[in-house]
Amino acid sequence: MATKETESQKQLLQDKIKKMQAKLRTIEAAERKAEEKRLSKIREEFFKILAELELYDVKPEKLRELLKDNKAKLLADEKNAES
Repeated sequence: MATKETESQKQLLQDKIKKMQAKLRTIEAAERKAEEKRLSKIREEFFKILAELELYDVKPEKLRELLKDNKAKLLADEKNAES
């Protein structure tokens, strides 16, 4: 009898763990989606600025390099702007 109770409790705990893991995956997916949306907005603003400066001939490789080098600064500037 004690074995059945222990197995039942173990199963309940496993079910709770599965539910918590599912919730965690949902939260992580929402965070990734929010991050993608935020980065998309940053890219859009960046290309608007390039267009305003008439920098149409800038190569994508150079832009990627520039963004990679300045990503931390851009993110910090955005957080400061939101505050």
